Amino acid sequence: MPSDKKKNVLVGIRLDSESRDLLSWALGKVAEPGDCVVAIHVTRNSDHALGQKLLLEGYLEAYEGLCSIKKVDLKGQIHKGNSIRKVLIREAINYGAVALVVGIDKRSPLGGWTSTARYCTKRLPTTTNVVAINKGKIVFERSNKNELSGLKGDPRPSLYLTEKLGTRECQSEYGDSEVGSEISSFEGIQSSKDGSRTSSEDSKIEILSVIHEGKRIPSPSISLFAGDNMDYKPGWPLLLRASSAPPQAKHARSMSVVKWVMNLPSRSPHDHSPRGSTIKEIELNQLGDDNDGNETNSSMQYELQKCLEVLLNTNSSDCRWFSYGILKAATDQFSTAENLIGEGGSNRVYKGILPDNKAVAVKILESSKEACKDFANEIEIISSLKHKHIMPLIGICIKDRDLISVYDFSSKGSLEEILHGKNKGKHALPWELRYKVAVGIAEGLDYLHNELSRPVIHRDIKSSNILLSDGFEPKLSDFGLAIWGPTDSSFLIQADVVGTFGYLAPEYFMYGKLSDKIDVYAFGVVLLELLSGKRPISFENLKGQQSLVMWAKPIIESGDVKGILDPNLNGNINETQMLRMVRAATLCITRSGRLRPTMRQILELLRGEKEVEKWGETPNEEMESQEQHDDDEVYPNSRPELHLSVAMLDVDDDCTSFSSMEQS
Repeated sequence: MPSDKKKNVLVGIRLDSESRDLLSWALGKVAEPGDCVVAIHVTRNSDHALGQKLLLEGYLEAYEGLCSIKKVDLKGQIHKGNSIRKVLIREAINYGAVALVVGIDKRSPLGGWTSTARYCTKRLPTTTNVVAINKGKIVFERSNKNELSGLKGDPRPSLYLTEKLGTRECQSEYGDSEVGSEISSFEGIQSSKDGSRTSSEDSKIEILSVIHEGKRIPSPSISLFAGDNMDYKPGWPLLLRASSAPPQAKHARSMSVVKWVMNLPSRSPHDHSPRGSTIKEIELNQLGDDNDGNETNSSMQYELQKCLEVLLNTNSSDCRWFSYGILKAATDQFSTAENLIGEGGSNRVYKGILPDNKAVAVKILESSKEACKDFANEIEIISSLKHKHIMPLIGICIKDRDLISVYDFSSKGSLEEILHGKNKGKHALPWELRYKVAVGIAEGLDYLHNELSRPVIHRDIKSSNILLSDGFEPKLSDFGLAIWGPTDSSFLIQADVVGTFGYLAPEYFMYGKLSDKIDVYAFGVVLLELLSGKRPISFENLKGQQSLVMWAKPIIESGDVKGILDPNLNGNINETQMLRMVRAATLCITRSGRLRPTMRQILELLRGEKEVEKWGETPNEEMESQEQHDDDEVYPNSRPELHLSVAMLDVDDDCTSFSSMEQS
């Protein structure tokens, strides 16, 4: 039985964006210091359990900071069962839960919105609160006399609706049929370490034990509330990341998004192929000490494939699995001479033609533990996105040591190639297309930051990651560094800073302070590239002017805005649009992230919306004063030139990007 010293709160979740809000609500509103929150996902298919385990680890990782701040333990479990409701009831009883929290399914048009909550209410002891949440509001509750203090003050309807829900919002998140509750045996998965559990529970799946404990030292990537005060010390997370975290934090970080895949044991692919191995064989071999790297790779790829199948099903993605043979034929056996269009690090990109004559870009990443983690993260994010200015993922393939992703082929190449390539003088990009690119990418970033249930931070906005189609339609690509942004805080702190020099926001580069504002800053640099035709970092410029930002700022501040324009434009510009873009760029590269505008504001400014345009053209003396003196992100005792010079240490002139492959 759970300890009397801590209360247990159970949350029924699905591995989707809606349940993130549900879990955030439970952690913020119900759990108190010392409590344990148990997130339970129920699957009917044991074949998917291992992949879902991997997905659940990444799903819960985002709550590390919140758990640390609230001193709450967070545990994730995956159970096999035919009835989700009955699994939740059984676990609530086993844990002696003080509360069970469930959500509302927006996708099913049938059933009653209180079905799961009411069902559980009738079968759970009165000592257990049962709460149903929709959009952060309580729509159903059965509370006991010993009410949790976290719920006090929250408007509640007891057993009544708080708002009128539409038909599509009227199905309980767990409105499943009550088929038998028999729990299928799933060998090879370790049960909870809680020795007080009954032997009958050994057959159920419990993939994870405690994921985050509030009393532990948080990992280097933590979430902070906007109102929290933190004693910042200027540092160099990018250069000193190897020694920036204490041992406990390093260990916590090493067990991140795909912890389970990264720690798979070694197994020989000659003995067991990825598809031929049973789940039991894979799981039992986790205890082995075999150091054969090929065996580890085999197991890792098998579980990665399971994880990706779950991801694509969860996100209802149009992405499909390609056979290796089709991609090999499409690229003429991955011909280096004819079809290789980009290469960098462990990545290669080939042009290919599918059997239906569709042109594609085939990106191949050589697999490793870290590569598998990055690949899974990228697929999770990009498969959930759908926007005309974001490059869609067409398909994926895993073969031997290759992790393969397939995208539309962009016939015009990248913005970087067009602006800075060999033909930039002969075929300069005309102004109307530059402005079209600026507005299009602003729309894509606004979608990432503001139109998803959970925001996405790209982290590598740059001209080489903006691809142009036949009609010069811009598409944002390469989500290899992208992460889910915080929903219950204004920023994260990360010890490891990644990105590309010349595009890194000061607060991120210096302090590891991560928010969607770093994308805004990088977009401002792209705007300066569009305006000037110059690279973000140029070693040909005079000392102190190697950064495009440092070169452009004094010219703009002097009032000579035309002084930054690309001479290849020959003065053929729309002056109104040019002034909007200059103002937008100036606001984007505001050194203080706190004072930097949002992408929504920048988009409205570029579109010429009157109120925003008036705001954008009016100098804000108070903001400028704050930026120069009173903001902790501006580093009043140092100069940006010094930051840049230190950043350039140990960096090759020909390699300034930490991103994955730059497509051309």
